[in-house]
Amino acid sequence: MATIEELRYWSFGGEAPAGGGTPLPDARIFRVMAYRFAPERHSEFRNEYLCASMTELPLSVELKRISKAFREANVRFAPIKGADLAESCYPDPTVRIRCDIDLVVHSDDIGRAVDIARAGGWRAAHQYAHDSHCPSMYKKNAMLELHFTLPDFAPEKMPAVWTKLVAQGESSEYRLPPELSLVVVFHHARSHRWINSPQLIADYAFLLKTHRGFDWKLAREYAAEFGAADPGVLCFALPELFPPEVMPDAPPPPEELRLALREAVLDPVNFQLHQEDEVMNRGDRFGGAWWKARIRGFAPSSVRIRYHLPDSADWRRMTAAYCRMLTDKVKLAVRGMRKKDPELIRALRRAETVERGLAKLEK
Repeated sequence: MATIEELRYWSFGGEAPAGGGTPLPDARIFRVMAYRFAPERHSEFRNEYLCASMTELPLSVELKRISKAFREANVRFAPIKGADLAESCYPDPTVRIRCDIDLVVHSDDIGRAVDIARAGGWRAAHQYAHDSHCPSMYKKNAMLELHFTLPDFAPEKMPAVWTKLVAQGESSEYRLPPELSLVVVFHHARSHRWINSPQLIADYAFLLKTHRGFDWKLAREYAAEFGAADPGVLCFALPELFPPEVMPDAPPPPEELRLALREAVLDPVNFQLHQEDEVMNRGDRFGGAWWKARIRGFAPSSVRIRYHLPDSADWRRMTAAYCRMLTDKVKLAVRGMRKKDPELIRALRRAETVERGLAKLEK
């Protein structure tokens, strides 16, 4: 188990921790980091690092290939999230655990980008786009997501986003400025209710270490312009991780938000593993947004994806799938209303507290 004090030492340097400290989540990224930065723990986490390096290698190779193809075709694109941070901020890309390649592509070039990916051997499992990216594409041991918007950003914000990106020479490749990159990873973690918080915490540490002149005022301006929360809130929730010189130059947020966010990122809960409990114990249960989300799940595209039906599935197969889905949802709802997990309900209330606090800061 790694600690916040160890992560601070691995990323920012300084005096080595004497032992003890605040535990970080028990996550693969910190076990791999312990192998990479703590020689005394090599034998303990050697296999973790080797497995991570075997996952990283095909992603790194394929990223270089697709980037080269896009540049040659003059397709405007920018690596985002792990595809960007692993190479630009971490001393060893293997340390930044990732499962796919995320690229944001200019809306005028997205069609050509998909054609180029297909020509390069990438294949999609279905034709239904996500809110922010084309259908995920697969090639051997790698997954590619071509985004037409930054994750969880409104599509109408993208023309303004492209004016902020930094061109790489005369090529069609761009990079996110570090301030916007931090806004993106914080906003994305928020949308997933902090389940990826181990990566988020590590991203903060190594990005702020790499970009010592980080402009917090600019980050807040980006967040306000693109409808996201101030990413500096996390620094105040985990103050022992960050040296004073990289802390935000702004007043701390309310204590209730700081404490709730701290708990959420240090003890993340994967609500997808408790879906029926989460759905039936949310604070907004039976409200308008709750019903809207439930109804959205019955869209034909959602049913086809859920039950692996081809686009050519006839009405009989679709009817059978709808009946199965309705039965499953009723069973889950009944089970969720009967089952009361105190720890899960506490995590839900904590997540709601964080969301309310961030929403207030955005006003």
